[in-house]
Amino acid sequence: MPPGPTSPISMTMTASCPITWARSSPFSNVAPTLKGWLSALVEDIRAHADVAVVGSKLLFEDGSIQHAGVAFSRECLMPYHMYRGGRAEAACANRRRELQCVTAACMLVRRRVFEQVDGFDEGYRNGFEDVDLCLKIRKQAWKIVYQPKSVLYHLESKTPGRKIHELDNSQRLRERWGDCWWLTDEDLLHFEDGYAIHTHVTDGMLSYRLQVIADPETKTQRAILAELQGAALRRDFNAVSAFLARVDEWPADPWILRWGVLVCLGVAQPQLAIPFWRRILTFEEDTYARIGLAKQALETGAFDEADFHLTALLQQDPSHGEGWLLHGIVAMQRNAYQQAEEAFERAKLSGADSRKASLGIVMAAMGAERAEAAWSQLMTLCANEPDDEECMHWLLRCGTMLQRWEAVASRLAAFVARNPGNVAMRFALAGVLLRSGRRGDAQREFERLRALSPTFEGMDELARQLAEAEGQLVPDHAA
Repeated sequence: MPPGPTSPISMTMTASCPITWARSSPFSNVAPTLKGWLSALVEDIRAHADVAVVGSKLLFEDGSIQHAGVAFSRECLMPYHMYRGGRAEAACANRRRELQCVTAACMLVRRRVFEQVDGFDEGYRNGFEDVDLCLKIRKQAWKIVYQPKSVLYHLESKTPGRKIHELDNSQRLRERWGDCWWLTDEDLLHFEDGYAIHTHVTDGMLSYRLQVIADPETKTQRAILAELQGAALRRDFNAVSAFLARVDEWPADPWILRWGVLVCLGVAQPQLAIPFWRRILTFEEDTYARIGLAKQALETGAFDEADFHLTALLQQDPSHGEGWLLHGIVAMQRNAYQQAEEAFERAKLSGADSRKASLGIVMAAMGAERAEAAWSQLMTLCANEPDDEECMHWLLRCGTMLQRWEAVASRLAAFVARNPGNVAMRFALAGVLLRSGRRGDAQREFERLRALSPTFEGMDELARQLAEAEGQLVPDHAA
């Protein structure tokens, strides 16, 4: 039987020691009962000048695998221990391999590299700091290795309060690395071991299962994922795009196809996502696919197609806020202003972006020549979004239609006071002041404009209008 948590590991570090014992907890839950665990780590790092971190194979008390390396998932880009609970003698857990991350429950780190990346980020509270450390080290072009010849027992999560900060820790990790979509490597790593990984939902929880790749078709399909993830890790995005273009050869798995969409967006080629969305819909109804295809259709002017996808979406989910928002935009493109206004109202009630929905209502009301209704909506909108330039733009248009120069001037003046560098709104303010008969105030804004941006488009015309207004004032004054 492995010893309990009263058998601590310790290592004295000196200034001359080129390697550092690094772990994430002041408590030790790792039990070194098997000989050679340390020498295996030291020998590996000494034999490979490009390796900065070496991690051990860790076992549960019952002898099953606790850690045989870390993989990053497709679905949420979160790290997890591979082959957890599997047999310790399995071939997949007993080969040295390069990884992106190993657990700090037992890892050996070159002291110089550890210090170069400022060690562990102490913003983490006993969780994910080892992942963060490994990613920082890999970013410096060092290698991280799993060494199965180093074997220890790990009494996982026995540290008091181990899980208390897990949510905050995962959030911190996502904030730092969440945009790095290319970190996903689970298909690559499992494919190397002869497995395909499948995602499914059990009792509302995301789960995974491994399947031995036994037929040529599955092997060919999974090879595409593995090679794509390998190319992504090398940051060879041209190769990634080439694999994305082969969507018809991908596995018939909506979870994998949804991840493909994320990769399309990651390489800034949203057009490549279109066949992914279409293929997903051949397997199941999918909100994101409907939204994505509707947006693409809108961008190309295919309003009937956009309407088709949005109708299907809203039949499935009548309270989908973004669906109603897009439905309103389609109606606006068709000049169906009443229908658009109703759609934007539904969007607002369904939790869509309130600002976008309110602006949609304003635009629809303006299109229907219901300026008073638009003005009423704008008063609320501008009160909630006082520094929103687009809101000011529509306030200007609506106020011009209603000739409410003083009200518009007041709002614009307050906006410009808070945003003095906004030349466009200052120019608009000068024009509104002039129209409201406040030539002196308009002239002062013009002078400020000339100092800020003397070549701003329309300055010559504004100067001419100011001169004309002054000419009209002189006879009146003389009279």
